[in-house]
Amino acid sequence: MKNFSIKVPLTPEQVKERIKNENENFDYEEDYDQIIISKPIWYKNDFAPILHLKIYDSEGETTADGQLKMKTWVRTFMFFWFGFLGLATIAIFFGTLDEINKEGKPITEFKYVLFPIGMILGGIVLIEFGKFIARNNTQEILDWFFKLFPNGVLLTNEQSQNQQRKFSR
Repeated sequence: MKNFSIKVPLTPEQVKERIKNENENFDYEEDYDQIIISKPIWYKNDFAPILHLKIYDSEGETTADGQLKMKTWVRTFMFFWFGFLGLATIAIFFGTLDEINKEGKPITEFKYVLFPIGMILGGIVLIEFGKFIARNNTQEILDWFFKLFPNGVLLTNEQSQNQQRKFSR
């Protein structure tokens, strides 16, 4: 579950106060209109999930929209990393293809395309390894959050079709 919404029969201030006061095992930070919750770790893993919450009043109740995602700078860096490597792969591929056609070089010249492809695969492996190391963090954060609001109603994707289900843990 990467995105979720939960309705709680409390005011937004009560929800924020409960989150702030009962997070002894998590790092709490308020940033503009959202609350950021993360699990403190003793090792460096920028791929670990962070819970971003937007809390607002809706029909006398409070709705908390949550998203689990990596740090913004990591997502930005990886976007440019993969974009650069994709362009490099295309440039090397067509450059090598041009040399093979014009100069009659052997087909083995395509081995130079393997370098950026290897870098792309290395980036994917790095991301997946970081997620694997932090695989329990996601569930711990969600378990903690939903235990704070046992009488909340978790709004699922089917909510758009007016279906709700009680969330109980």
